[in-house]
Amino acid sequence: MPEFKKIFGTAPKPRPPKATLKPKLKAAKKLKIPKPARPKAVRPKKALPKAVRKSVKKKGG
Repeated sequence: MPEFKKIFGTAPKPRPPKATLKPKLKAAKKLKIPKPARPKAVRPKKALPKAVRKSVKKKGG
């Protein structure tokens, strides 16, 4: 990134390794901060055949 060097005089610092994120996540869990919810494909459960419905229940949707 040559433009970055021109402005700041140094190359951008590499992102910290993922290990530094883990304590933050743990702290977030203690405070019960919800993770950004992943939108699930919403399907009416009754429309599914019974065998599939059971496996959906086991897997928790």
